[in-house]
Amino acid sequence: MMFKSMLAIAGSLVLASSAFAMAEKPSACPSVVSLQGEGVTTATGMGGLYITYNSSNYGTSEQWFFVMGPVTAHSEEHALEVANKVLATMSVTPFPVYDEEGRNWQCKYPTNNQGIDALATVPEGAMTPLKMQQFIQHRR
Repeated sequence: MMFKSMLAIAGSLVLASSAFAMAEKPSACPSVVSLQGEGVTTATGMGGLYITYNSSNYGTSEQWFFVMGPVTAHSEEHALEVANKVLATMSVTPFPVYDEEGRNWQCKYPTNNQGIDALATVPEGAMTPLKMQQFIQHRR
């Protein structure tokens, strides 16, 4: 229940998407090097579980929302430290995949930490709290 509340907080920070139109496919996912160059800069959560994120174009023609979580930490600062350490170990850049259920383009990044997931999406297909929860639960 606490994690659902945390996802609601994070999701409210993201722009809403069009529910009826399929957005144009992004030319490429943000490279891991670009993500690492900016890092995750914001954390939100409670009860020791955090979602970390950042928004940027990451050297592409699209604006992206990048999220990592859940991160177990004792503070927002600690969550950012943990997530950025995991991000620094990542090396694979995926291809954009259209999520029919969520009606958005996503890039799911493999992490070297089984407990932390990483995902980028374009604002037209923004991550809602339900989409974040489904992605994280699907990985478990």
